[in-house]
Amino acid sequence: MKKKSSVLLLLSFLAASSFALPVSAWLPIDSVTQAAISSGHIPGAVVCVVKDTSVVYLKAFGNRQVYPQVKPMTTSTIFDLASLSKPTGTAMAVMLLVQQGRLSLSDHVADYISGFNDTITIAHLLTHTSGLPAYINVSQLEKQYGSPAPDSLLMRITELSHGRKTGIFRYSCLNFVTLQHVVQNITGQTLADFYHEQIAVPLGMNSTTYCPPSEWMMRIAPTENIKVGRRQRRLLHGEVHDPIARVLNGGNSGNAGLFSTASDLAKLCVFLLNPETVSGPLTAQTVHLMTTIPEGFEDAGRTLGWDSQSDYNGCLGHFFSKTSYCHTGYTGTSIAIDPQRKVAVIVLTNRVHPKDKGSVAPLRREIADVVAQLYPQPDYPEVDTPPFNVYLEDLSPLIIRYQSTLKRKYHLRRNGKISRF
Repeated sequence: MKKKSSVLLLLSFLAASSFALPVSAWLPIDSVTQAAISSGHIPGAVVCVVKDTSVVYLKAFGNRQVYPQVKPMTTSTIFDLASLSKPTGTAMAVMLLVQQGRLSLSDHVADYISGFNDTITIAHLLTHTSGLPAYINVSQLEKQYGSPAPDSLLMRITELSHGRKTGIFRYSCLNFVTLQHVVQNITGQTLADFYHEQIAVPLGMNSTTYCPPSEWMMRIAPTENIKVGRRQRRLLHGEVHDPIARVLNGGNSGNAGLFSTASDLAKLCVFLLNPETVSGPLTAQTVHLMTTIPEGFEDAGRTLGWDSQSDYNGCLGHFFSKTSYCHTGYTGTSIAIDPQRKVAVIVLTNRVHPKDKGSVAPLRREIADVVAQLYPQPDYPEVDTPPFNVYLEDLSPLIIRYQSTLKRKYHLRRNGKISRF
């Protein structure tokens, strides 16, 4: 079957109606989102649902900014995706190189980064089974090397790669910073430039980029009012929130850094749900490879860039099928995709605005559960047990790395809610 052109894809978006189901069917999403805003967990949100090749629900709630001024949320608001950049940005670039034959999942990272642990492969990085630490002391590196210092950061990660036991799942931002450098060493381009040319442009994602230009500022949702020095504060607006990406990598970073809108991410979801019929940068075979847990990595529960069955999959809710995959971002973003139902749920918030105290974890789960029941799959077995309620974006990576898996689960499940260590 001939693939749709980007023009036809755009027309399918314009033609999509939010009345594909009765208006009343979507009221539970409206209700739980408004409740999250009223309770102070988030200042606002944009929620989008994709079904097959159409956007069937797209709505803005609350405000994109509440400090120092109040500004309303709109469906065209641009969000800092945080770690959602990993699967939607870096992993897409990596898989394109795999498709082109310029990279293999079994290649050793040391083939592309001199001095790296020669037991760690590209697949280990993509599935978070490299053994690398969860995060790094950004302040220490900044004092030692200045800012930005991408080469010094890579040098430190290379040092940390040695003496690591591979094969055990441990979520780490350092995996994707390493992948960033693999992409850059192969292509001779920055990750930002390669992504723009090879991923964003083919998908028509015109409001998606690393290091957004100043003319986009009026559409960008600010994040945290961070402390600068002892007494001063500065509102992050148009700068990536993640310290590795902002301070050490200058915005061009494999672990975070993408800014995007719900509509642009919906285009990506339409492609991932329909790679056989919708034009995009990857073939259907590559999309299937990327979104399936690879053989030998079943215990990790991760696909090549996405989560599927690990303890971090709470945004899939209780009812999405077992082949579903997802990812979240620390700032309050998420995508959950169920290929059996052919639905995708996009929830974008800036929960860290103006203070890093908000929570969006329950909202993600509740919205996914609503959508799963609106689009049931009676012939496909549902998830038997609820996923663990674990969300990296509600915790400090520097704290997580000192906790054992069992201890992390215990703390997050006690009293039926998330609790900080």
